[in-house]
Amino acid sequence: FDYTYADNPIQTGIESSTRSSSDVTFAMDDFRTEVGFETSARQEFFDRYFDLNSFNASQKVDFGSDWATTIFVFKNGFENGDVGWAEIGGPWMVLAGEGAIKKEIVAHELGHLFGALDEYEGGHGFDQVSGVYATQNTNAYDGNPDPDGRVPSIMDDPFEAWDNHDISDAAAAMVGWKDTDIDGVFDVLDIPLDLAGSGNYDSSANQYTFEGFSQAVAFDNQSPHPFYNTDVSINTIDEIQYRLNGGEWISVLANGESSTEVDLDFGEQLAGQYDVEIRTVDSDTGVTSNTVSDNFVVVPNVEAIRINDGESQRSTLSSVSVTFNGEVSLDEGVFTLVQRSNESGTTGTNVAIAYTTELINGKTVATITFLDNIRNDFGALVTGNYQLTVDAEKVRLGNSSFEMAADEVFGNVEEHGFYTLFGDFDGDRDVDNRDRLFFRRAFRSSLGDSNYEVAFDYDGDGDIDSRDKLRFRINKNKFFSFS
Repeated sequence: FDYTYADNPIQTGIESSTRSSSDVTFAMDDFRTEVGFETSARQEFFDRYFDLNSFNASQKVDFGSDWATTIFVFKNGFENGDVGWAEIGGPWMVLAGEGAIKKEIVAHELGHLFGALDEYEGGHGFDQVSGVYATQNTNAYDGNPDPDGRVPSIMDDPFEAWDNHDISDAAAAMVGWKDTDIDGVFDVLDIPLDLAGSGNYDSSANQYTFEGFSQAVAFDNQSPHPFYNTDVSINTIDEIQYRLNGGEWISVLANGESSTEVDLDFGEQLAGQYDVEIRTVDSDTGVTSNTVSDNFVVVPNVEAIRINDGESQRSTLSSVSVTFNGEVSLDEGVFTLVQRSNESGTTGTNVAIAYTTELINGKTVATITFLDNIRNDFGALVTGNYQLTVDAEKVRLGNSSFEMAADEVFGNVEEHGFYTLFGDFDGDRDVDNRDRLFFRRAFRSSLGDSNYEVAFDYDGDGDIDSRDKLRFRINKNKFFSFS
């Protein structure tokens, strides 16, 4: 409520007690001039609608409201006895004389501003229509074929209707209070939002993005009144929602305006086939947009290969784990391991392997162990550079035809560090005094001791003894190059 001009009234040359209520517009001219919304070329009665609408629009902006009107209050009544009136769908109401300053009259006149017709005797007729739904005035007195069926209503006798908040169905519909599908949202707002756009999956970045535009759709105002038939909506785009494969909707806050750009980045996804659904939502009403659907596929690939569960030491190499980017099916022969070289030179020897799989955080992890080319019963590989190949055609999404795009090769470059040299505890391809310091700390320890290091247990017998020390001494000061 803005009381600026109630607390500081504007003086006008029009004395209402000596004028008809139709002369009120001359006083409005004084107001338009005072507030700076006067258009000199508009001096006809309905021309003043434009200026007052402009003033009301500025009030909406200043106060952050969805709607505004101006109430003109005259200290004295009019000569013809009118105490309150408002045009259907107009930008103002008029109250004149102390008898007009009553909540019941204000509520009645407010109804007119939203399209409701009079229902009392001598008012609007039964056959007339009004409001955003072009509703017939079926509770009117004049011309009503069933006057006994009329109900108390704020648009008939406001003083009788006030205490019980009575309003006829016709008057309620005229001001927009109509909920045809009984979903708790008035029809004027129960209009789906509009969403259009398209998505794109970038396989190189493993990212799905969607770009589009959403806007509120105005209700088709069916009012017959020329100044009250603008299509209307106060719906806003408050949330952008998306979901994958029919899961829970995930919400992203939008700008809360009547329209918005939609720009979504789904981030990296696990390997799989995805059905995408995207919509926008008005949080106040729950009204949603049409759902835009799309689909994309994230093909399998190798996400990571870890030696000895990520240890840096290469003194003992007993396992390699391969993590895929989702849940995959592995066909027989998917992994091939060869020894590229040993201390004597190139070998190209195939190494027999076994593997087990488990699902960790939605990703298949295969742990590979070695069946030959080993130096002890625990499967530690003998000294050498090694290379692992994952066959793309033998890695699939479930029973689908989607395979890895290309073979994954690990150990074909020195940076992979896929080698073993007993005694190389720090993983720098040699056995030097630094490694000797670590060995001395572990010497004469057994499995279960705090200083036991399996990396120095050459024969895998559960202790680090003189036999392991001998093997360490043999490799002391050796450097094993990549080849």
